[in-house]
Amino acid sequence: MSLPILRTADGVRLVLASESPRRRELLSSLGLDFDVVPSSIEEVTNLETPEEMVRELSYLKAIAVARSLPNEFVLAADTLVALGSNVLGKPADIDDAVRMLETLSGQTHKVWGGICCVRVVQNEEERKEKQKEEVLFHCTVMTEVEFYHLDRELIHAYLSTGEFRDKAGGYGIQGQGQIFVRGINGSYSNVVGLDTAQVARELVAIGVARVKQG
Repeated sequence: MSLPILRTADGVRLVLASESPRRRELLSSLGLDFDVVPSSIEEVTNLETPEEMVRELSYLKAIAVARSLPNEFVLAADTLVALGSNVLGKPADIDDAVRMLETLSGQTHKVWGGICCVRVVQNEEERKEKQKEEVLFHCTVMTEVEFYHLDRELIHAYLSTGEFRDKAGGYGIQGQGQIFVRGINGSYSNVVGLDTAQVARELVAIGVARVKQG
């Protein structure tokens, strides 16, 4: 197993605003120390395109946690699957997951990821209403994923594992859902839930992460 080349900068507290075990694993793989404080916002947006939606939701998740943790660096992400104008979030139930996988069968879809890091600056002697919100970085990432044709037997066998739950598009590329995938163009980790290369570069750029020496 290779050793990570990054570390969290001295004196910095990084917070991941997500309860997703996949995002925790991905961020941990970079070698960073962080705390987890899940965001409890309702994931609803009035925006229309998946790029706009993940961008807004990642910000709303991050700022909701940051407002309760002044001066901490809060990172959040959101993921959606889109096929044309059809946007697929997390399936509501197994029937919804069947519909999603039948829609994606034999098609190339896009996985959109929104990533946002914010900090709410507040001096100890200042009141809460004097907080200053800083968006340290905010970006979107898109990966194209091509599926093989999926017959109903394969779909139902997959859904019986329960892996589809809490996953955008109703599948997990890092698990049994990998057998659906014919090809991928772009970031694999974005499909899992967090583009680690993008996050690493951004965190180093703002001084939250450091490259290990020696």
